[in-house]
Amino acid sequence: MNRSRRWYLVLGLLLLGALLFIALFADHITAVSPLYRDARSHVMDGTPPFPPESGHSLGTDPFGRDIWSRVAYGARWSLLFAVIVAGTRLLIAVPAALGAVFGPRSIDWLMGRLYVFSSAVPPLLIYLLMLSTPGTRLLGLWPSVALTAGLLTFIEWPRLAIALKGRMEQLLNEPFVEGAVAAGATPGRIFRAHLLPHLWPLLMQLAAQELGRALLVMAQLGIFGVMMGGGVIESLLDARGGMKNIITSGIPEWGGMLGDARQYVLVAPWIAFAPALAFFIGVTGANLVAQGLEGVTVSLVRVQEATTGRLSPRWRWLLVPVAAGGLLWYFQGLPWGREQAVRDLARRQAELAADGSVTEYVATLDPQDLDFRRERACWVVDPANTLVADAAGPERVELNGSRATAWVKVAVAKAEPGASAWKPTYYVRSGGRWYEVARAYARLRGFHVDVTAPYNPNDPSFIGVGVRSRVEYLATAADHAFEQIGALFPAGAARARPQLKLFASQESYRAVVLLESGREPGAATLWWTGDRLLVAPAFVRNFDRAKSEMVLAGELVKMALPPGARGRMPPLAVGLLTLRADIAPAYRVDFREMAGSQLFSLEELFETSPSNLPPERKSTYTVQSVVLVQFLYKWLSPAAVESLARSGAGLEEVARQAGVPVAQLSAAYTEAMYGRVAEESVLTVPAGSKVPLDLKAAVNAQRASARTKDEALILDVELDKEPMVVYLLERLTVAGRPPVTAVVKEAWVFRGGQWSMTQRSDDPFSGVR
Repeated sequence: MNRSRRWYLVLGLLLLGALLFIALFADHITAVSPLYRDARSHVMDGTPPFPPESGHSLGTDPFGRDIWSRVAYGARWSLLFAVIVAGTRLLIAVPAALGAVFGPRSIDWLMGRLYVFSSAVPPLLIYLLMLSTPGTRLLGLWPSVALTAGLLTFIEWPRLAIALKGRMEQLLNEPFVEGAVAAGATPGRIFRAHLLPHLWPLLMQLAAQELGRALLVMAQLGIFGVMMGGGVIESLLDARGGMKNIITSGIPEWGGMLGDARQYVLVAPWIAFAPALAFFIGVTGANLVAQGLEGVTVSLVRVQEATTGRLSPRWRWLLVPVAAGGLLWYFQGLPWGREQAVRDLARRQAELAADGSVTEYVATLDPQDLDFRRERACWVVDPANTLVADAAGPERVELNGSRATAWVKVAVAKAEPGASAWKPTYYVRSGGRWYEVARAYARLRGFHVDVTAPYNPNDPSFIGVGVRSRVEYLATAADHAFEQIGALFPAGAARARPQLKLFASQESYRAVVLLESGREPGAATLWWTGDRLLVAPAFVRNFDRAKSEMVLAGELVKMALPPGARGRMPPLAVGLLTLRADIAPAYRVDFREMAGSQLFSLEELFETSPSNLPPERKSTYTVQSVVLVQFLYKWLSPAAVESLARSGAGLEEVARQAGVPVAQLSAAYTEAMYGRVAEESVLTVPAGSKVPLDLKAAVNAQRASARTKDEALILDVELDKEPMVVYLLERLTVAGRPPVTAVVKEAWVFRGGQWSMTQRSDDPFSGVR
C-alpha cells in the first residue's frame, strides 16, 4: 500500500470512528431525549423551529425537538440501517456469484439480466415509486425497515455479484487454481482454499463502498420524504394558528430529519445542515476507507501462522463450550421448557393475586424495576379497580430468546363484574427464571426533569397522536417550571432531578397513591411521594401548558427546598415563582380563576398542601400566594422574603421576621386579600359592563335583608345561561366570631321584570372556622 492510500484508510476510519463514538455515547453527550419537544407555553415566546441558542446548540426542528440530540441518536439508527443494507447485499451477492461460476449457466444468465435491468432503470426512481405511498410509510418501525432494506437490497445486489463473479473468473485462470482442479478438488474446496483468501480485500472494499452507497441513498430518499424507519403522524401548528397533521420521522434518523427540513430550507437552514453534514461525514468516511483498501492484500496464511495455524482436534473442542455458552446466554437458561414455564408463572401470579399474597406475588416481578414492583403490588392489596388475571392460564405464548409475550385473560374484579379481555403480558428470563416486566412505559429525558409515561413514540396510528402530544407537552411544562425554580433556588435545584410518572389509568394512579400514602387522592391529579411526582391522566386532559407550568412549579418547588422543609407547600415560593418578571407571559395572575372557591386563611395557606386540592382550589392557592408575597413586601425587604422562601419558613418564622404576632399578621393579610380581589373584580374591567346593573342591585338588596348585613361583591358572572350563574365574594359575619371571607355561587333568573335567586349551591357559613 502506498503512502497516500494509507492516509485515505486512516482518515476514513477516523471519520467513521467519530460517528460510532457519537452513536455509542449519545446518552452522555446530549442534554435531552431526541423526542423531547420544546413547546413554549405562550405564543409571545415564539414557536418552533428555534435557531441555535442556549440549550439547543444546533437549534430545533419544526416540532421543537433538539437537532443535536436527534443527530447523535440518529447515528445509531442510520449506521444500523446502512450496515443492514450493505450486509444483506453482500450476503446475497457472494452465493449468487459462486453459483454463477460453479453452477448451471441459467444462474449466470439470470444474474446478468437482473444486472442489466437494475443498470438501465435508475434505482432511486424504483425506490420512490415503491416507497412513496402513504400506506408504506405508516407500517410501523420494523415492518418499514424490512420493506425498505429488502427493496434496497433486491435492486442493488446484482451489481456486487457481477463484480465478485469477474474476480472469481480471473482467479480460476491462475495456475494454482488450475492445478487444484486437475488434482480433483471440489468446488467448495477450491473456493475455501484458493479463491476466498484472494477475495477478502475485494469483499472489505465492497463492504465499505456499499456502506457509503446505503447512506447516500438514505439521504436521497429522505429529501423526498421517504424515511427508513417509516413515520408517525404528528400535529403541527400551521402559519394561521391552526393544527394540521403531517407525517414525520418517528425515530431519530438522518434521512427523516432531511425530510422534515424540506419546507424550512430557506427560513430555517440549520434544520437541514446538521443531518446533511452527518451524511457527508459518513459517506466520505466510507469512501475513504474503500479507497484505502484498494490494492490491499491480506495473507490468510500469515494470519493462520500467527494464530498457531489450523486448530488441532484438541483445540477444536473449545468451540463446543463457547457455542453452548452463547446459546445459554441468548436463552438465559436451557432452550427447552420455556413456554410451559411462562404458562406456569402466569397461573401462579393469578393464584397469588386471588389469595392476597403480596410478598410472593411481588417476587414474580422484575427485580430490577422497583417502581414496577411497588405499583403492581396494588393488584393484590386493593383489587377493587384493577385487573386480575384468570388462573386458567394464557391463551397463547410467543417466545423470542429470553423474552416472551403471553396473552392473559383479565377481568375487573369489582368495578365491572363479568367484564374480561385478553391483555398482553411481558416476561423476561434471567438466570433460568422468568419474571414479569413492564413494557408499556417509556422514559422522556428533559433538561431538568424526567417523565415516564405509557406511550409508544413509534406508534404510526392516529391513536398515538394525542397521547404523544400530551406526554411531550407534560415533559416540557415540567422542564420549564423547574427551570424557573432553579433560577429562584439554585442550590436546591442543583441537587435534585425530579422524576414524574404519568399513569395509564386513573384507577392505577389512585391505587398507587393509596398504597404509598394511605390516603385517597380524591380530585387531586398530582401527588408528591418524596422522591417522585405521580401524575394522573386527568391532569393532561385539555392540557393548558401555561396553567400546567404554574401548577407543576408549585409541586416541584418542594424538591428544591432544604431537606427539613421538603414535603410542605411553601406559599412564599409559589408566589415568588408566579411574580417573576421573566415568566410573566407564562404565569398570569388571574383573580377570576378563584371564582367559586372559598378563600384560604393565612394559617391554612401555610398548612395546606395543594396536592390534596381540586384544580379550582389550587388556582385560589396560587392567587393568594401572589398576594401574600406582595403583602409581605410592605413589611420586609424583597431579599428577606426570598430568604424566607428558600428556607421553607413557616408562618411563625414569617411573623417573627415581620415583628408582629401571628394573629395580627393574619388579620392584616385577610384585609389586604379582600381589597385586592375587590380591585381585580369583573366590575372594574371593561368586561364588567356585561353584568346587568339591575342584577347587581338585586343581589345587594337580597344581602341587605340577609343576616350578614354586608354588601356582596360580584366576582364573576357566567352569561348566556338560564338561569345565570353568579359568583359572589362575601364578607360573612357570625355572632361571636370575627368576619371571614368566602366565595359563593348562586343562580339568578330574570322573570316577571325582576331578578330572583333560584339556587345557592354553596352555604356561605360552611367555611366559617
